[in-house]
Amino acid sequence: MKLKQLIANFLTITTGIIAGFLSFAVLILLAIDCFILPNKMSRITETNPTDVQEVDASEGIPIRELGQCRIDFTEIGRRARFSGTAIYQATVGVEGVIKDLKAINGVDLLSQFVQIEQFESCVKRWRFGEEGEYSLILTAGTTGKTLEEGWKIQVRKDGKSLTVRLNGSVVPQ
Repeated sequence: MKLKQLIANFLTITTGIIAGFLSFAVLILLAIDCFILPNKMSRITETNPTDVQEVDASEGIPIRELGQCRIDFTEIGRRARFSGTAIYQATVGVEGVIKDLKAINGVDLLSQFVQIEQFESCVKRWRFGEEGEYSLILTAGTTGKTLEEGWKIQVRKDGKSLTVRLNGSVVPQ
């Protein structure tokens, strides 16, 4: 009986020590990824990656007015390598103005890296051609496809879509 208790205590203590070391290692890796590597390997240029470059409206979303969007990085976003998507549901009134903009998915995570309120303010200035429910999708980042293809805003309604590609580059130096 004492041997079983001794082994159980040993395993409990050993598991706790291993979990502590793993947690510490994860924190070290996150610190390296967010603060050390970006400063040495992939410093983000100061150019803003978010002036409107190109609009692909070939699939039929009616837009009356489309303004430029300026979406800056947060302090963490300037140093981190990230890629993310924020999805919103927009209710557009009869006059073409967004009456309600509701965060659906990914907004909390992406807002750690970009000034998400700038995106929200920008799309609220757009004028749509018809009322209804729209999905607005912001894709931004400094790695992967967002590095290769650039930032974009997609607008979707009833199987139709519009893609606004944002200008500028986020290039590793």
